[in-house]
Amino acid sequence: MKKSYLILLFSMIFLGCQSIFHQGKLVKEYKGYNDSNRETAFKVYKDNNLFYIIQNNEVIYKNLKFVKLLDANTSNHHLFHIQVLDEKNRKKVLTLKSKLTYSPNLACGTGVQGYTLKSKKNDNGFLVEIEAKSFMTKRKTVKFVDINSSRKIDELLFINLKKKYRFSSLVNFSKKIHIPIYTLIGKINGKYKIIGKIENSWRINKGQPIFKEFKNNVLYDNITNAKGLLLLKKNNLVGYYRLTDIKYLSLEPFDNYLAKFKLPDGREGYVDIGGHEYYK
Repeated sequence: MKKSYLILLFSMIFLGCQSIFHQGKLVKEYKGYNDSNRETAFKVYKDNNLFYIIQNNEVIYKNLKFVKLLDANTSNHHLFHIQVLDEKNRKKVLTLKSKLTYSPNLACGTGVQGYTLKSKKNDNGFLVEIEAKSFMTKRKTVKFVDINSSRKIDELLFINLKKKYRFSSLVNFSKKIHIPIYTLIGKINGKYKIIGKIENSWRINKGQPIFKEFKNNVLYDNITNAKGLLLLKKNNLVGYYRLTDIKYLSLEPFDNYLAKFKLPDGREGYVDIGGHEYYK
């Protein structure tokens, strides 16, 4: 009788865990390698706007507001690093151990190039000089792009908010988020406007890059570069270019996929790279 009771109790617990496991919606299945075979390392489910992480059919983390795997180069490839917000809006990085091997993205190839952008004013507007130099072959290519904006600008700047910008072809390799390298910013009477971008820049050794002007009339009070992203300011409010609205009283730099914010009404929380907000 006692044995039957224990079996029944175990079954109820097991079925209860299974019902918890299945009640949510599968959001993402993350895989690792067992020798040459890909297998499931863990799964992320969502239920009532909260996430929980399943490993080996067990709930190992629950009531999470945000979950995102970090692609970090690590010496131990049996560790999965995951950025989360818990139910109290605390930002954490969880370390999940697995028998599977997690292979992070690695740089490969020998075709790394260095680039230098320079803007110079001329009679028709501005001229952008693009210099590409191969670190392996020492080959150098220089192209020029005419920037004739429909609106007169005083200075032509790059995403570092300067007239000269140096970077390598690996500039965005380790970044979680980034803006197009060839975005152009105009300074007009002390204010700023994102005027356009240079296209076909990746074909500098094969073709002629061209200037594409954006059709907008938005002038910003200020633009700053925050860890490679453009922080826009207008009417004493701020927002990240291409990522968030300009609505925040304060907005911190992104830590991986999350940036802390404060709204004019006093509310605080985090915003992710998709513009989704998580309030305290």
